[in-house]
Amino acid sequence: MKIADVRVTLADIPVKRPHKMSFTTLEAVNFAFVRVETADGLTGWGEAACLGGPTWSEESSESVSVTIERYIAPWLVGRDATRIETLNREMARRVQGNPFARAAVEMALWDLNGKALGVPVHRLLGGRVRESVPLSWSLAVESSDAEVAEARAKVALGHRIFKIKTAAHPRRRSDPMSPFASTPTRVGTGPARSRPSARSSHTAWISSSSRSRAGIGTVSRRSRAPCGYRSWPMSLAARSTTRSPSRASAA
Repeated sequence: MKIADVRVTLADIPVKRPHKMSFTTLEAVNFAFVRVETADGLTGWGEAACLGGPTWSEESSESVSVTIERYIAPWLVGRDATRIETLNREMARRVQGNPFARAAVEMALWDLNGKALGVPVHRLLGGRVRESVPLSWSLAVESSDAEVAEARAKVALGHRIFKIKTAAHPRRRSDPMSPFASTPTRVGTGPARSRPSARSSHTAWISSSSRSRAGIGTVSRRSRAPCGYRSWPMSLAARSTTRSPSRASAA
């Protein structure tokens, strides 16, 4: 299954409402769509989603496009699309870092192979292990009152996991979570197991007492690892913050 063509299309897709973060307010998400076509006319699609250019991560949709078109596509054309692991290793040798660009190409290769065999991609990766995956919802609106209203609307639709962008709003030095400390209790009612939870504050310097009042279970912290974000247990996040507060970031 020889690769005949690799193309990248950029698209800025508007969000339903402005998404307020610590470094910018998003009006759209920047996508790079990757299309890999074989000599037989079969196509596979992959994508990279970027937020606010090279600010949320080192990559932007534009850099993804340039990396693929200039440094990956020229040698990828003519290669066997079924040898995904071999092609992944060569991408890693030829292109350092740039995980979004590389992942978008790999995604297209998996899609291509699934279509060639007539099976969903999960069949190629060991099979499906669950019937559904719970989704989280980022509460990044203009005020805590608006976030509570939005959270209640999402709870009515079945959402139970929420992210709170704490650094997107002013905070009192004595209580970094002050605008949001009551958000989960204002949203959640009913049995404990059915109540929504604020799973990620996307900031690593919030005190444990503030997190406890806000009902936050984990901290997501930016890292230099290829995955971009890592979730840390509370005790580890607190120790890590104490050692290196300048490395913490709040999205």
